[in-house]
Amino acid sequence: MSRTQTILLYTGVALLSLSIGLLTAHWISKDNAYQVPKLPTKPVDVPDMRVDFTLQGLDGEKHSLSEWDGKVILLNFWAVWCPPCRKEMPDFVELHKELSGQPFEVIGVAIDRAEAVQDFVDEIGVEYPILLAELEGLKIMQSYGNQLTTLPYTVIIGRDGKVIEAFRTEVNKQQMLDIIQPLLDGSPQS
Repeated sequence: MSRTQTILLYTGVALLSLSIGLLTAHWISKDNAYQVPKLPTKPVDVPDMRVDFTLQGLDGEKHSLSEWDGKVILLNFWAVWCPPCRKEMPDFVELHKELSGQPFEVIGVAIDRAEAVQDFVDEIGVEYPILLAELEGLKIMQSYGNQLTTLPYTVIIGRDGKVIEAFRTEVNKQQMLDIIQPLLDGSPQS
């Protein structure tokens, strides 16, 4: 490499380093800090209105989601073999008891075998409706925006059938109560 080429190479590297340094300083400065855009409260692929479906319940009867029209619904897709599902369900049991007598219902959709579901439900004392979906539940989850069919998956539906929020992760009682209580109190839905 000639002396001229070496000088040009070092000059180019120096200018590149200086440019990167200036851009980085500008990017992290307080006046020009990068602002994370606010994401919508529910994922884009979640429907605006509830999607009706009919499944057999643990009680042996067929149930349609429309049975609970006029109520705020916490719709939870879960499976016995899913550790985060097992962890959040006691919170749903408590929430169901706490909001008893109000226009509210927790509905569990089990992506599992009836025997395993019944054993687990008995173990933790679930008193809200459990619907058995097995593989059909994956299609229902997709219709509610969970294209990857990950578990747990929880959807909050307002009394008017509007889908308010969807969670592709484990949730807790307080998170749910913060969303559900205003819907029960008659606050405007988003």
